[in-house]
Amino acid sequence: MFARAAGLREVHLQTPLAVKAGTTVTLRCNYDLQDDTLYTVKWYKGRSEFFRFTPKELPNTQVFPLNGISVDVSTDFNRAKKETVFERDTF
Repeated sequence: MFARAAGLREVHLQTPLAVKAGTTVTLRCNYDLQDDTLYTVKWYKGRSEFFRFTPKELPNTQVFPLNGISVDVSTDFNRAKKETVFERDTF
């Protein structure tokens, strides 16, 4: 008996290497779910989570307070099934 394991393929993160304080930055996570359902996307600074997108929960976006980070949640994260994009201000 063989079991088929599916998972993410072709995960690409687009983040700047460094930014000037106070600059608006877009973080992008592109992925291929291989016909599976996305559970969650989480963003961290160091060990601290500051953003979570979970499509099946309401609200589906959560922002966790972290000094120096301000997340713009006005983006429609459900608009694309293969990427999650958001902007954050200040590091």
